[in-house]
Amino acid sequence: MRSLLLAIVLSLGSVANAGDWKGNEQVLVDHPTIQSMYRTHCKHRERNGLKPQELNGRLCRAAQEWSEYMATHHYFEHSHFNVAENIAMGANTASGAMSMWIGSRGHNANLLGGAEQVGFGVAESGDGTRYWTSCHGSGF
Repeated sequence: MRSLLLAIVLSLGSVANAGDWKGNEQVLVDHPTIQSMYRTHCKHRERNGLKPQELNGRLCRAAQEWSEYMATHHYFEHSHFNVAENIAMGANTASGAMSMWIGSRGHNANLLGGAEQVGFGVAESGDGTRYWTSCHGSGF
């Protein structure tokens, strides 16, 4: 099931706010929206006495592909990826999505969790709704 879902996600056209990344993980890592989310995330962890998680290209890819899937299908559920994951829908900015997660006990637990790495993604549906994902893991 997981590989079928991943194959479907990989075949979708890009509707990403994170740019036309064409499978290049470094484009995602370097994108200003992803960098903004990462800076906010690092500051939040620092305020809570924690080291930053490393921004990871593979986790950015997973987060981006899941955001694109949700945007394309107007679907709002967690993936079945084997990582801690946050999703948000409707925030217009990176800071808005991060604020939603910080303000939610479960999502904030993922942001402040023990994972060593993080990735972010964002995609916009045809009606302008933005879908946001963060993936948190280790060893990627």
